[in-house]
Amino acid sequence: MSLSSIFSLEIPVQMGNLKLYFFINENIRVCGTECISVPHNHGKCYELRYVSAGHGIQVINDTDLEISAGDWILLHPGENHYQPANTVGEDLVQYSFRFSVKTPPESASAQQKKAYTAMLEMLNGIRLLKDENLQNLPSWELLTKEILNKKYGFFNYLQALCTILLTEFLRLSEKKSAHIFPSEELKHSFFWREQIDRLLRYHYMERLKLKDFADAMKVSSRQASRIFIREFGVTYVTKMMETRLQQAKFQLKHTDKSLHQISVDCGFQNYNYFNTCFRKETGMTPADYRTRTDVDDGME
Repeated sequence: MSLSSIFSLEIPVQMGNLKLYFFINENIRVCGTECISVPHNHGKCYELRYVSAGHGIQVINDTDLEISAGDWILLHPGENHYQPANTVGEDLVQYSFRFSVKTPPESASAQQKKAYTAMLEMLNGIRLLKDENLQNLPSWELLTKEILNKKYGFFNYLQALCTILLTEFLRLSEKKSAHIFPSEELKHSFFWREQIDRLLRYHYMERLKLKDFADAMKVSSRQASRIFIREFGVTYVTKMMETRLQQAKFQLKHTDKSLHQISVDCGFQNYNYFNTCFRKETGMTPADYRTRTDVDDGME
């Protein structure tokens, strides 16, 4: 099966800390004599090829590379390559797409810049990988099918398939980088957020320090501070204040406690401080908030 209509598409994909662009055209699947080509290169793009059947020779920078079913071949930017007519088996079937790794802007984080460098180093160290059982073939077939049929939502489907295929390729290389995909720190994100939520829920009335959160998460205070900002978008001090004020709103609406008692129960040093913080947050005093019927305490 070959694609009969001209088709070309650029697909942006976010992979871990990187943005990539995949380029897919009507030559995503070629077989037999369709594989024959003349010397060419793809500028700054990589080309990822997958051999699903047959055998042949891929010439890369005047060096012959034998290819057969199950092979992944990575052609690097600027490399001249082609497949001579006398080296292509009639049963040869290949899939391919091109992709580029977006250079991070000057404003990018250090993590993004490290990810970019790590990805290039990883890719440039790979030429030929083997998929012994053709386990990746179904994804390539789906990619081709989606391009042919162009059903509703096919662009998102292509994004997902491109991500899967390149990820499988990188996994097969057994090369790893904590910079490219979320690091070990991010893998524990849910666990740490749960730890923070538990401390906030049951100890918001106490004078918790950042070190208390750090000890519970078994990380340094500096790392705990970064986790707060990443998970909640605010500092530890701001998150503590948000939690105490939220609890105060709830108690003002659903209990008969005095204003002074609520301020104590919600961890404020004294009523005046509570009153100041509450007015800054809501634009009204605790007493006014209690009597208003059109406000929401934000609690579920």
